[in-house]
Amino acid sequence: MTAASFDPFGPALSPVVLATLAGSIWLYLRGAARPRLMRERVGVVRHTLFAAGAAFLVFAFDDPLATAGHALFFAHQVQHLLIRLLGPMLIILAYPWPALRAGLPDGFRRGLTRFGDRPAVRWAVRVLTRLDVSFALLVASLYLWQVPVLHNAALAAPPLALLAHMGMVLAGLLFFAVVLDRRDAPEGATQSLRLLALVGVILSNILLGSLTTLKEVVLYSGYDIAGRLWDFAPLTDEMAGGYTI
Repeated sequence: MTAASFDPFGPALSPVVLATLAGSIWLYLRGAARPRLMRERVGVVRHTLFAAGAAFLVFAFDDPLATAGHALFFAHQVQHLLIRLLGPMLIILAYPWPALRAGLPDGFRRGLTRFGDRPAVRWAVRVLTRLDVSFALLVASLYLWQVPVLHNAALAAPPLALLAHMGMVLAGLLFFAVVLDRRDAPEGATQSLRLLALVGVILSNILLGSLTTLKEVVLYSGYDIAGRLWDFAPLTDEMAGGYTI
């Protein structure tokens, strides 16, 4: 067992990630068992979507993918795809808010309601749930950590990598919560703008992937410190990662 195995932040499923995921799943299951508080019935499809999204996150944050993601750029991009897009999208498609809210202890739920009624909090929520803001945060959550100096720094510092990955999860959840908002305009964004935002995310990934694939120099040298998995040639690894983006 290596020293990294004892790192609470580091690449395999850490106590920080485990507590976050386990706590969220526990709240959902507890709330789903309290239909009176939910005030709606949740069918098997929504339960399945939530389970699939949570499973994607667990898979991305645990061995073998998490460890491979610290030794192979390609595997790291698969991680990003799961934690930034696929996992959050499935969770939001499940519309988990009634179950999560019902799962909270009664006192905490009342306190959360009072907290949410504060003017500063309501203003922050209005800003963050704007489509343009959520779109910008989602794109930035990928582009920022693909800057070579930051990417290499995150590989060397597990707490920084955890910050990057948790930020991607939160940005993904926020974006899809806005895009898949059940409310129509004016409370929610218009359908045409939501579609445009989805296309914009796809194009932003294509642009970054193309730049990563077509470059002719190695940018992410952090993977070479301990050696890339399976003796992957650095440029080949980064080209494969670019296609994955």
